Amino acid sequence: MALIFLGQSTCALCGQLLMPGEQVKGLPAISNTIHPLYKYFDCGFHLQCFQNWDKKEEALNLIKEEKQKFKNSEYFKEMAAKYGIPKWLEEDD
Repeated sequence: MALIFLGQSTCALCGQLLMPGEQVKGLPAISNTIHPLYKYFDCGFHLQCFQNWDKKEEALNLIKEEKQKFKNSEYFKEMAAKYGIPKWLEEDD
């Protein structure tokens, strides 16, 4: 998940500072470094900027795809068998 320092980090969409008391949204990193939206991941946004973003649905779908790829990986299957499914993935089932 993105590291966001209120009062120092800027919104990836409008460029303004993300300030204490504002509603903020962060996106996790994705592995596809050549995707046109890559620069918007592992970043923070004003919630309103994110909600109004014309690429919001595409970005959310990319996150779903990344999670599914991870869940289908041999590494995940091995770790889930040993330790269980992480809470951050349980909500997707």
